[in-house]
Amino acid sequence: MSSSEPPQPPPVAAVAATAAQEDEATLARKWRAMEQLTQIYGFPSDAASQAIETVGPDVEACCSFILDAGLGKDQGGPIVPKEDCPHLEQHYNFSVLRQLDASFDPHYTVCSHFQEESIDYGKFTGQAKADVDNETGSCPSKENWLCLECGVLRCSRYANGHGLQHWERTRAAGDKGTPKVGHCIGCSLSDLSVWCYVCGSYLKHPVLDPLLQKLEEVKFGRDDEQASNEHSKPAATE
Repeated sequence: MSSSEPPQPPPVAAVAATAAQEDEATLARKWRAMEQLTQIYGFPSDAASQAIETVGPDVEACCSFILDAGLGKDQGGPIVPKEDCPHLEQHYNFSVLRQLDASFDPHYTVCSHFQEESIDYGKFTGQAKADVDNETGSCPSKENWLCLECGVLRCSRYANGHGLQHWERTRAAGDKGTPKVGHCIGCSLSDLSVWCYVCGSYLKHPVLDPLLQKLEEVKFGRDDEQASNEHSKPAATE
């Protein structure tokens, strides 16, 4: 890009500006599509934004729209989840499943970065780039991630980036003389995708199936039950 050309707006801002009233799941899908179209396929952010707003967050449909309209050239390739991540065995902790009990609701999770002043690898610090709720001390709940090694909840890069920071800090505090990997496996509580920060890839593996099945149950299988319980409750009296 030449120096005379104006800088392109951040991809997230281009999507978020027209999707402020949409539900979090739809917005997360648009962010994910924007990220794939710009970072994987190499399309310009304005072309990706136009495609998403025209045909929706389906990446393949967006690619066809951009190419057919002559808005950009494909400089990348399709995303194929990694099936042989070498970090799963050591950095996916099955005990995380135990915290997904009846009280766990993926719809209402909060980033716990600011509530947890310190853990075994040191204090959390950092300046928030997005507004923090004054009552809860939590980051905006655009998309929270569950660390599959220690079970903490952290916000996505589209909020204050504490999920990424969690990995970076745990990696920096790794044992001397061993590869510093950190808590590199996380699961999005928005679309239930699993990401490895070290591999830089989404993951697909049978070992993850019990976790994803449980998350699907608590995320999508609770609405009817809750509605039934609410309907059966006696009317409140003053």
